[in-house]
Amino acid sequence: MHHPIFSYSKNLSIYIAVCLGIILIHVGVGHGFYNLPLKVAVADALVFDMLMAFIALSIWYPIYYTNANKSLLNILFQHILAAAFLLAIWLMLALQIVKWIVSADMYAMVYQQSNIIQRIVVGSLFIATYFLVFLAMKYYGDVQEKAHQHEAMLRQLREAELKALKAQINPHFLFNGLNSISALTVTDAEAARDMIHKLSDFMRYALKKNEQTLLLFSDELDNMKRYLDIEKIRFGDRLQCEFTISDATTKMQIPVLLLQPLVENAIKHGVYESIETVTIAISSEAENGKLQIVIQNNFDPDGTPQKGEGVGLRNISNRLRVLYGDEASFETHRTENTFRVSLVIPQHINKTL
Repeated sequence: MHHPIFSYSKNLSIYIAVCLGIILIHVGVGHGFYNLPLKVAVADALVFDMLMAFIALSIWYPIYYTNANKSLLNILFQHILAAAFLLAIWLMLALQIVKWIVSADMYAMVYQQSNIIQRIVVGSLFIATYFLVFLAMKYYGDVQEKAHQHEAMLRQLREAELKALKAQINPHFLFNGLNSISALTVTDAEAARDMIHKLSDFMRYALKKNEQTLLLFSDELDNMKRYLDIEKIRFGDRLQCEFTISDATTKMQIPVLLLQPLVENAIKHGVYESIETVTIAISSEAENGKLQIVIQNNFDPDGTPQKGEGVGLRNISNRLRVLYGDEASFETHRTENTFRVSLVIPQHINKTL
């Protein structure tokens, strides 16, 4: 627990400036309005106002340690009791100190009963003001703390969701890759061995990068080429690839393993369903500070549709939503014989999610 006045140098400077202003006003009123000698007015202001400034600092502690579960009436009673105690301490100490400073005649003349009552009223107003200021600071601090806790909770939830989404990718691809290797062992053992080596390189990269949220688009693109090399071993000339990559996008950032499910989807619903050559075209552009990616493939409209639950596309959409909210976009477009996926990826993660 830190006192708000001492926790920040700016708050302390403001507090000292306000106290000095009150002292100057007090001196002016005492000397100009009540016709007190300047020395007496200065002594009176310094003693009463400086003592009030020090005592008022302690008001923070009953406010901070108040049990919020108690009733409003109970809390109000506690604060009034604390204020009355501080007011009595302030008045008795200040009067005693002034009595030591000024002469007995001046003390008797200045600090009459009516004057004491005025000081009680003014002191009560000051203490009430300090209470309100510290209550406002306590409320503001609680709001800020809850906001930080809420932000931290959302960040933890987002990280947990991202890890869960990433966890779907590697087993999903590994399952499909092992199925391909199993098929190749019967028809082409050499190609199966080559595919195993390339698959191990891909998985090594995926596991190494899996803890990173973002990486360079050029790194992700190189990883896609590894994946396509694996699939070309199986499909040969039936699978062709085209890359139209803007130099301005290579240093932009992209969520790790974002493209692999999209390319896998293009192969599954393009190459698997067709006996003709299928071309997967990947292009990128930088526009308005965002990375735009288009992945397009042709397919055979008369081919037998592959069964699937849409894990890859749904995964991509969910990851973009978690990371960027509404700032990113994920769209699919299907024509008679082409399927296109368009991505728009901002270059910053939405911290407010």
